[in-house]
Amino acid sequence: MSEHTDEDFPVESIPVHLTGPVAIIAEEKEPEDFSVQTIIIGPLSTGEGPRQILGQDILRKDALIISNDAPIVLCHTGAQALSPRNQASGLPNPDGFYAGIGVGVELTGTGPLWAAAPVNSRVSVAVNRRQP
Repeated sequence: MSEHTDEDFPVESIPVHLTGPVAIIAEEKEPEDFSVQTIIIGPLSTGEGPRQILGQDILRKDALIISNDAPIVLCHTGAQALSPRNQASGLPNPDGFYAGIGVGVELTGTGPLWAAAPVNSRVSVAVNRRQP
């Protein structure tokens, strides 16, 4: 009896056209990992400046952000975080999402996020991630 290799049996693809609804089953993996950190956010003049506090992360399920010392502004881009309105004392007209002292902001999703503030503040960030 002779042995055969994969080269003896070529694999051919067959084109298939699907019509009608196609069910795609996605299984949600429960978050199994978390990380926590505290970041200093402050005015541009102190060198702390606006910072990216969440990166793009396809495994992130949700995050909790709390500013501990002063209000901050959460922004969807780095350019928005650099807005002069986010450096104005007292944040009278912020360009982004105003987050007061001690208020937990819960976010669900995988996109990046920046934070800005006119005075230094410790910002606590907890991230809940799915396992790869």
